[in-house]
Amino acid sequence: MRKSLCITLRTILVLVLALGFLAGANKPVQAETCTWEGDGSPD
Repeated sequence: MRKSLCITLRTILVLVLALGFLAGANKPVQAETCTWEGDGSPD
């Protein structure tokens, strides 16, 4: 009985992790534009 409970909990954990990964995998990625406002020095 204890072994089957362990297997069941492990299966549920794997499913939750997989569904969480898939839910976050289809979010669009956005980048912001960066502008350098320095004095022209490479430092």
